[in-house]
Amino acid sequence: MNILHISSANSWRGGEQQIVYLIDELQTIGHINILMHPIHAPIGNHNQIKNKCIAIPYRKVISVNPWVANKIENVVSKYNIDIIHAHDSHAHTFLYL
Repeated sequence: MNILHISSANSWRGGEQQIVYLIDELQTIGHINILMHPIHAPIGNHNQIKNKCIAIPYRKVISVNPWVANKIENVVSKYNIDIIHAHDSHAHTFLYL
């Protein structure tokens, strides 16, 4: 199964650590994980993220960003995504657009 994770956090907190744990476990049971994150977010530089999933950075300018929504649509098509997991409220907004 191909799973797209979307995070909009620009910092490292408990939620980002939970994303790492989740991706690690999902990869262990054979799922393909793709993570979209802001360009300079610490999660993009995390070693487990680099080694266990496809990381796709995006430019987060505003929380209601149609360009990010368009990029999500392109990623869903390119990687044949089965499930989208929005990890925070801004990620939910991107999906709503």
